[in-house]
Amino acid sequence: MQKAIQNALAQQKTENQTLIKKVTELQSQMTQQRKGLPSSLQTEEGLKNYYVSEYFKEIGVLNKAELDADYPVKPFQRPRQ
Repeated sequence: MQKAIQNALAQQKTENQTLIKKVTELQSQMTQQRKGLPSSLQTEEGLKNYYVSEYFKEIGVLNKAELDADYPVKPFQRPRQ
């Protein structure tokens, strides 16, 4: 009986340690993410230009290479897929 309790406590301890590792990883990822918009999209004109460019891309006037040249992916942004 006592051995079963010790085994259960040991298993719970390892589960807690893995949860602590996951939480610390998530916290470090959260602190690495930049807050706010890129500088080119912080003004109303920049946002309008971006949405117009996205629209042109959807209808086929602009291709992805031209749009990426106008709005390069910053290191903190994920690439579009």
